This record gives sequence, C-alpha cells and structure tokens, in this order.
Amino acid sequence: MANQFEQQDDKVQKYGFKKLAYSKETLFEYRPLVPIKTEEDYQASMDNLDILMNLARDHEKEFNRLTRDGAYLAELAKFIEEYESNAAPQDDEVTGLEMLKFLMEQNSLTQKSLSDMLFGGHQGNLSQILKGKRELTVDHIRKLSKHFKISPAAFI
Repeated sequence: MANQFEQQDDKVQKYGFKKLAYSKETLFEYRPLVPIKTEEDYQASMDNLDILMNLARDHEKEFNRLTRDGAYLAELAKFIEEYESNAAPQDDEVTGLEMLKFLMEQNSLTQKSLSDMLFGGHQGNLSQILKGKRELTVDHIRKLSKHFKISPAAFI
C-alpha cells in the first residue's frame, strides 16, 4: 500500500512529513509550534497548513493521529493569524506608498518588475514614488489595484 504522503507535492519532502507516516510521533513532538517571527517561518507555516489540509481531506484517520484530532492545526492557524495581523499594515494607518511597499515585499516584486508594469521599464519614476518624492497617479493606482486584485482605495 502506498504511503499516504506520496501523493502530496514536494512540500512534504521539504518539511519532513514523509517520516511521520512510519512513526508513532505526533506533530507536537516532531515539529513543536512556536510563534512565527519571520516571512520565511510564515511561508513554511503556510506550506505546512496546506499539507495538513490535504491530509485532513484525504486521510482523516492519519490526520487525527498526527494532529491530536486537529489541535495542532488549530494552534498553527492561531500563530498564522497572529503573524498576519502583526505583519500586515493596518488600514487606518497606511499610506498608499506604505501599501505599495508592503505589497511589493509580500509578492517578492523587485523595483524593476513593478517599473516594467507601471512605466514600461523607466525605473526613475518608480524610484521617485518609492522615495516619496512623487505621488501615484490615477493610472498607476488603477494598474496597481488590478495587478494586486485589491481596491484602488488602498493606494489613496
């Protein structure tokens, strides 16, 4: 019979979940939960959440054993929510420029790639905006909101 993790993607191998299929350990012993401090930790937690959600859907008995009936998943989700609420700018405190910088960071966009989208490759204009020396235009805001799939109000 095939191991229940063999049908998962390469995240399973990366985070070592495959070993657990042959172990009596639960995730609490194997991968103790701690608050998320960095973007790298956050991405790893999101990958782990994805794996666990697939496991819950496809292999309920094994999921219940590994997570102590979902307690691990609930705790992981709590840490993810805490990180997201602390890492994301608060709507009432954010300028359009801060939102742009935040979205660039979260989406791993370089100044060049964003400049290509907004200005056809002229990085000087974007550089001026990112330094706060130039404002976003209505056209920029329209393109940004479409690209990031958020309301234009986020940049105003």
